[in-house]
Amino acid sequence: MLVVANTFFRQSGSHGFDHTLRVTSLCVEIGKAEGVDMQVLIPAALFHDVTRPLEKETGIPHDSVRYGIFYSN
Repeated sequence: MLVVANTFFRQSGSHGFDHTLRVTSLCVEIGKAEGVDMQVLIPAALFHDVTRPLEKETGIPHDSVRYGIFYSN
């Protein structure tokens, strides 16, 4: 899953793959304390910014692009 998530990012930086790894690590720590389903939490953390590179290319906010990808017919 890490390899697939990494393919979406072309660079490091504040919202590169290193950011995704930091977010995932924090989510795991909090998730363990809260007793959440890690099979849901970890993929959500890994893929939370996958459309961010499209934001730079298209100018469309990444959260709007993500909504269209996951909630379109």
